[in-house]
Amino acid sequence: MSLGAKASVIAVVAVLMLATAQLQPGADAQEIPPLEGLELNVFSDDLPSRDLVFPGPGYNDQTTMVLPNHAFIDSATVNMTFGTFPGTKSAPWDPTLDVGADGDPEWAFDSDRGGPLGLQDRFSDGSTEQVLTFEDEDGGSHTFYVRLPRDATITEAYIDVEGYPIPHWVRQYPVTPRTDSPGEYGPKMTEYDGWLWVIWESSDPEWTTGEDSDILIRAFDGENWHRITELSEKFDDDEDDIPQIIAFQDKLYAIWSRGDGKATAGGNSELVYRAWDGEEWSPIALISGPKERGLNTYERCVVYNDKLYVVWKSTDPNYCNYAYNGRDLDILYASFDGTKWSTPEEITESTNDAEDWSVDAVVFNGRLYVIWDTWETDITVSPGNVDVVYKSYDEKGGWSRLRNLSPPEDKTLAFNAKQDALPRFYVWFNPVTEEKELYAIWMRGRTILSGGDGYHIVYRRYTGSDWLPMEQLSFAEDEPVDQMFPSMISYNGTLYAIWTIGTNTTSRSEGGTTLIATYGDIIIRSFDGARWSPILELTPLGNGYDDASHPSIYIYDGKVFAAWETPLETPHGTTSWEVIMRHLQIAPVTVQMEFGEGNIVKWG
Repeated sequence: MSLGAKASVIAVVAVLMLATAQLQPGADAQEIPPLEGLELNVFSDDLPSRDLVFPGPGYNDQTTMVLPNHAFIDSATVNMTFGTFPGTKSAPWDPTLDVGADGDPEWAFDSDRGGPLGLQDRFSDGSTEQVLTFEDEDGGSHTFYVRLPRDATITEAYIDVEGYPIPHWVRQYPVTPRTDSPGEYGPKMTEYDGWLWVIWESSDPEWTTGEDSDILIRAFDGENWHRITELSEKFDDDEDDIPQIIAFQDKLYAIWSRGDGKATAGGNSELVYRAWDGEEWSPIALISGPKERGLNTYERCVVYNDKLYVVWKSTDPNYCNYAYNGRDLDILYASFDGTKWSTPEEITESTNDAEDWSVDAVVFNGRLYVIWDTWETDITVSPGNVDVVYKSYDEKGGWSRLRNLSPPEDKTLAFNAKQDALPRFYVWFNPVTEEKELYAIWMRGRTILSGGDGYHIVYRRYTGSDWLPMEQLSFAEDEPVDQMFPSMISYNGTLYAIWTIGTNTTSRSEGGTTLIATYGDIIIRSFDGARWSPILELTPLGNGYDDASHPSIYIYDGKVFAAWETPLETPHGTTSWEVIMRHLQIAPVTVQMEFGEGNIVKWG
């Protein structure tokens, strides 16, 4: 907020005088009784007051009074009005009033404290602007004090409002039916045919046949939620998990992994899909090789050059050279033109013989970018290090060389290096730089389970020429915490990042690998291209860390939707895992200024 106050007329001085004249006896004069004092209330021209108009800035004028000899002034009143000189923006800076021309001014104005007289542009503390940050959910207020001459009025004031209006998130609500489910996992969202579609993995016995998990989907038409549909095969014993959903060529595609549910070498699963044409779902069909050949899971999908691309990790020996070494996990891809799937191909190097884990894909500047985390020592140098790497692709030139986004100093730290994992890509047009930027976001650190300080959320961004240095997005907590599962979305010129933070980090051993996941609060930050907002929690406040996890975020019907899984207490006192959603209402912000006891001015 900056302030300016201006008077509306040029400088005028009105002088009113009350003088007392008293005759004093001469040194050798005969003493006579003192005469009664003579009161003069007018100037020498018999006028009781005199108006002076200074014709220009800085002009020095004076008025002269004729008084009897030895007279002295009892009192005088000076009323001054100051303003800018017509046709200019100039105003008096340090006007003074000197009675008697004795060099001892009776009144002087200090412009260093309040700006030029008649053009006040400083607050009472001498500053020219005040900056406020309101972070509370109920809004905020603040009072500024301005130094002005007596009886001055403010004719102009300026306030610049920028920042982050506090959004209103509607109360969380379940998408699942509250039926004592032992597990709901990993909701994903997309829009198709004007509806919002949510897909997730469920262990709800209302749908499953035992210890397995199934794939469920539900649609929202903007007003009502429609019934839940099972997409996986009914009454099968397979683990159906890690679902993805995407619209492509006028159809809605649901993709998931079907098999034994394992995520490491030794697992057996296959990628399958179904397509919805607006009337019915197609039969389940294969994308990868069959599950008997190995593992196919952790898939992601994107549309590029009018083809549907799916990337995933695999141990299928038809594509992975070291599938039988007990540790090799490679990154594969296949594309679909709407009629036929291509043969899967490897993105990782053929000499790669270590675990390549979480993968993601996005389209940027006409190329397909694929990012993943790797234990490959040809890249990380030291065993135990995990780095985030990527390649880009076009159909003419093929795949680029591999680039590493993790800090190069990690290579010298061996087992003390921080691990970089679970990367995600996102493309956003930055309204500040006016450029399309590629964002890579991931978790970095050492889990609290191993005595580390926990994982933090970091990111880097790329404008097409070079990657900017890595920055930390999450805040350090009072205690070690793990922060995992980041993702991004943008809406209306704002970039949103969402992730999980908590101390309830679970682990289970699978083969030679320990799988971990953290459960806690779901938090979100927004970015306007220059500054990140404060952190906002989406899960209920005031009860410590929750047990929510695996959030996703999507834009539908002009609103930001967030979904995650969390346990909720049922009406009959049990605990049921549910898929929870909230959506964001951008509430208008009201700025209110009040000048003294005057009328309030409001801005929307």
